[in-house]
Amino acid sequence: MANPLAKGPLALSLFLVLAGCSDPAPPARSGNAVPSPSEAELAEVSGAAAKAWVRGERARAEGETAPPEALAQRYGKALEALERYADALPKLGLSEGRITTLEKSQAHPRGRWGLLKGPALRAGERVFIPLLDLDALSTAEGENWTYHHSSCLPAPETRCLLFLSPDGGDATVLREFDIADGAFVTDGFRLPKGKMTVRWAGPDALYVATDRGPSSLTSSGYARQVAFWTRGTAFPEAPVIHEAEESSVRAYARRLEDDDGTVLDLLVEVPSFFEANFWRWDGAAKTPLPLPSTARLHGLLSGQLIVELRRPWSAQGEVEAPYPAGTLLAVPSESPEALSAATVLFAPSRGRALEDVALGQGQLWLHVLDEGISTLESLSASDGTASWTRKAIDLGHAGALAFLGTDRSQNALWVTHEGFLSPPTLAQVSGSTFSPALQAPALFDAKAFTVERRQARSADGTAVPYWLVGPKDDLPRPTHLFAYGGFANTLMPSYAGTYEATPGVYGRLWLEEGGRFVVPNLRGGGLFGPAWHQAALGPNRIKSFEDLEAVVDDLTAAGLTTPAQMSIEGRSNGGLLVFAALTRRPQGYGAIISGVPLADMLRYHTLLAGASWIGEYGDPRDPEARAWLEAYSPYQQLQEGKRYAPTFIYGSAGDDRVHPAHGRWMAAKLKALGAPVWYWETEDGGHGNPVRREDLAQRLALTYTHLWKHLGAAPPLPEGAP
Repeated sequence: MANPLAKGPLALSLFLVLAGCSDPAPPARSGNAVPSPSEAELAEVSGAAAKAWVRGERARAEGETAPPEALAQRYGKALEALERYADALPKLGLSEGRITTLEKSQAHPRGRWGLLKGPALRAGERVFIPLLDLDALSTAEGENWTYHHSSCLPAPETRCLLFLSPDGGDATVLREFDIADGAFVTDGFRLPKGKMTVRWAGPDALYVATDRGPSSLTSSGYARQVAFWTRGTAFPEAPVIHEAEESSVRAYARRLEDDDGTVLDLLVEVPSFFEANFWRWDGAAKTPLPLPSTARLHGLLSGQLIVELRRPWSAQGEVEAPYPAGTLLAVPSESPEALSAATVLFAPSRGRALEDVALGQGQLWLHVLDEGISTLESLSASDGTASWTRKAIDLGHAGALAFLGTDRSQNALWVTHEGFLSPPTLAQVSGSTFSPALQAPALFDAKAFTVERRQARSADGTAVPYWLVGPKDDLPRPTHLFAYGGFANTLMPSYAGTYEATPGVYGRLWLEEGGRFVVPNLRGGGLFGPAWHQAALGPNRIKSFEDLEAVVDDLTAAGLTTPAQMSIEGRSNGGLLVFAALTRRPQGYGAIISGVPLADMLRYHTLLAGASWIGEYGDPRDPEARAWLEAYSPYQQLQEGKRYAPTFIYGSAGDDRVHPAHGRWMAAKLKALGAPVWYWETEDGGHGNPVRREDLAQRLALTYTHLWKHLGAAPPLPEGAP
């Protein structure tokens, strides 16, 4: 495709529309640096100029990061950790009476999808029945299929929907699979590639939200139409039962089922990232479900809707809201607006916030964060005539929980539990009993390290908690900070150090080489519930930046590190965070790592799914919002004459959520300004990690080697350490 910039702004607008964008706001230029290739060429994901530039930058990053011997050694350590962990704990997909998983190995790098026997797994054994070989399917069809997820009908039904991606991105194809036959269903449900939400509406019908052609997508690139598709009919004939506004984020349908088999089908429209409007669907007509648009609906239990509040909720006409943000309620499903009949299941308090909810058979499990430490509670359901019964569940030791899913037919919840120095445990929770099933191996020697909970004081006086992991001394050491600070996501203790599926690697490539590791709970995240998140929305995004700077300053003031020994890393919104930190303090850090990042906050809404995040950042088309976005947008804040810290940026051409143009533009402009910058990109993996373990190990080796190169060597570990 020819360079659209050569014919002026109109051609650029047309180019961005064709690339999945609309109404691009012209960038605010800083300095005279002109990236080469051009912005338009770099935004053309698979264009010849962009691909040539990516190949050259990747080769430069691999060639200039460090001596080949050091890079190779770290690559080997990372790959071994990834391979050992991959064989340790399965990733579970749960439906009633059935557990599915994807197992990868050296012989099957893309994985085999199949069944796990539940009784054996509960006893600590993995009995795997392979059903679909993704490598063989890829070879047979000439595609690079990646398993995305599946959805199975309750046992004894044998049909499952498989969602497969050709590049690891969010967009998938759909195919129906029969477990009994071990094969795709001939003439079964099948859809081409698209960003879709599909739910079973019975054994022979689906609720489908996907791309149906012109005018079927929102400005965010998601489906705005919900169709009811019955077996034996062509999808184009499926009637549309709901259509969202084009300005909304998306629309979809979901089915809630109570223990007694009562079904509640809902049509959902998401007007912004943190809002949802619900309608009951009876098969012929829809009626509004009177819940606040900011509420989160977890499910249906004992005739009651389980509702989490993101904003306070009060009855119509009441001035004061009796239920603050962060409250979990059980409300009658037939009249949820009757707040006098609501039961409070969880009330937030300083330091305690609800992280997740799971529904069992006649009970709930609540994942509650207590100053960042996971606790688990079981609540037995009430029929409205008696109180709910609450029990605390002993997890054995402090750490972080993650809910994997429930099987209500077995009244079972599956979870993982881990810490910075403790490998993950796969466990089943039944009733109020926590039963470990499988333990991942220790991938580094943790004896020399300690975990400390500390807090810094931000610019406005707010106390900002953070985790400090490292050697048991107070010497100034190279210190690496991983942060996110957005979308109500809480960073908790993790054996990967970060939220990535890379257990043990940071221990091998960072802690064992003498570094300290820091994970802060910045505003914008969800540590203390909705208020902690909302404190950094829109015009207050700067609070996240100030919180990060406060943590860095606290570490240096304590003598634990120095600015030259300090590095920061973030992915996605976290990539935006560290880019903003770079432009606010160009020489405030020894090194920067930014992954699959946002960078241009004046045009983010025009790129792929960007418009869906307006509720988080603000709308650049609004003059007031544009002013605060322009004040920190990293791409526009880059200036000639500034000396910037060494920066490593990584991305994916298959990322169909955050456009790779963000990272490419930032890298090209930094390079044009003469800044020390390296860019590394894979073909696949989407917004997540690369599909191949070898590529992920290479990226980890490169990023940690980048840190050691620019932060300098660490003092020896205390005596007795590995």
